[in-house]
Amino acid sequence: MPIKRETLHGRVRLLALLIFALSLPFSMTVNNLSIMILAANWLFESSFKEKWRKSKGNPLLYCYVLYFALLIMGLAYTENMQQGLFELEKKLSLFLIPLILSSSNSISKNDLRYIFKAFILSCTVASMICLAYAIYRNYEEGYTLSYVFNSLFVDKRLQDTQAYFNYWYFTYSLFADGVRIHPIYFAMYIVFSSCLIIWLWWDKAGFEKRMSPWTIMLLVFNFVVVVLLSSRTQLFALIVLGTGFTLYYAHFRRAMIKGLLFVVLIYLLGFMVIFSNPVSRERYFKAMTPSSHFSENKYGEGGLSLRIYNWKYAIETIAENPVLGTGTGDAQDELQLIYKRNNFALGFDNELNPHNQYLQSALELGLIGFSLFVICLAVPAYYAFKKEAWLYLTFIGLFAFSCLTESMLEVNKGIVFYSMFNALFAFHFLKN
Repeated sequence: MPIKRETLHGRVRLLALLIFALSLPFSMTVNNLSIMILAANWLFESSFKEKWRKSKGNPLLYCYVLYFALLIMGLAYTENMQQGLFELEKKLSLFLIPLILSSSNSISKNDLRYIFKAFILSCTVASMICLAYAIYRNYEEGYTLSYVFNSLFVDKRLQDTQAYFNYWYFTYSLFADGVRIHPIYFAMYIVFSSCLIIWLWWDKAGFEKRMSPWTIMLLVFNFVVVVLLSSRTQLFALIVLGTGFTLYYAHFRRAMIKGLLFVVLIYLLGFMVIFSNPVSRERYFKAMTPSSHFSENKYGEGGLSLRIYNWKYAIETIAENPVLGTGTGDAQDELQLIYKRNNFALGFDNELNPHNQYLQSALELGLIGFSLFVICLAVPAYYAFKKEAWLYLTFIGLFAFSCLTESMLEVNKGIVFYSMFNALFAFHFLKN
C-alpha cells in the first residue's frame, strides 16, 4: 500500500528533527544538514498558499520575522558590510526555522516526545563521553611509559605520579573538550534536558506515580555534570528549578521531610564535588569576587569581574548610538574602540562581546532592537502562561536567564538551540 504524501513528508520532517536533536551537542555540520533536510521537505510539503494560510495572523511568528527584518535594516548604516552579511547568515535560523515550523503540518504530541527523548539521549551520551575522555586524558598523562619502566626495572617511583590527578580535565572547557562544545552552552543543554526528563515522566504518569530510580539517577548525574562544567549561571538555574520542583512534588505527595532531605543531600553532593576540585573552587568562589581592572592584572581575575567590565563598556558604546545601534556588522568594531580607549587589554586582545544578549541586541540595533528582543521572549511567555504550558515557560525562562551572562545569539550552538526548540513549542507544543 503506497504511503500518502502527507505521511511521507511527516516522516521526513520527524527524521530531520530527530537528527537535529541527536547532533546538537556534537556536530554543527550534521546539525545544519538536518535543517537543510527540514527546509527541503517543507518546500514540497504543500503549496505556498497553504503555508501562508497556516502561518498568517500568528503573533509569535511576527516577532521573529520583525527581529530578522531589523537585522537586515541594520545593514543600511553599517560600515563593516562583510561582517554584517556574516551576521545575517549566522542568524538566518531565527527567521527560517520559525517560518518552516509555523507553516508545516501539525507535529503530534507523540512525535514531540520522540524529539525530546532524542535530545535527552544525545546530552546523556555527550556527558558520558566528556567524563570518559577526562578520565582517559588523566590516565594517559599520569601513567606514562617512563613511569612504568622505572617502576618495573629501576625500582624508582616518580613522586606523586601514581596518585596523579589533573583537576583541569574535570572542569569547565577541558571537561567539555570531549565533545568540542563551549561548557556554558553544554550546561544549558543539560539543564533543559533535565526539565524534559521531568516533563516526560510527569506527562506520562503524573504525580500519582513515584519517579523511577533510573530517572532520579539520571537527574543526579546531570546535576554533577553541570557542576563539573562550572557554569555558575546554569548551576544556579538548575538549583532553582530542581529545588522548586522537588519541594512541590514532595508537598503534593505529603512527604515534605523526604523532599527537604533529598534537596540537602543534593546540595552536599554538589559542595563535595566542588571542594574536592581546587580548580572548581577557584571558579565558583574566588572568581566571583570582583577586584582590580583586568588590564592591570590580566590573568588574576575571574568571570564576574570580566563581565562587569564587558557590561560597562558595552553600555558606554550603546550610549553613543542609543536609538538605532551601531548597525548589524559594526557592533564588535565599535566595542573594540571603547576597549582601546579605556585600556581594557583583555577585552581588546580577545575581541570579547558584551556577554549579555540584551546588551548585544541594544549594541547592534539600539533600543529598538533591545525592545523587540524582549518582546520575542515576553510574547511567547504570555501565551505559555495563558495555556499553562509550564515546560515552554521554563524553556523561555532558562534562555532569558542565560542571556544575562552570555550573548546567546552570537554562537550557532545558542542560535539553533533557541530557534528550533522555541519554534517547536510555539507552533506545535501549544496546540497539543
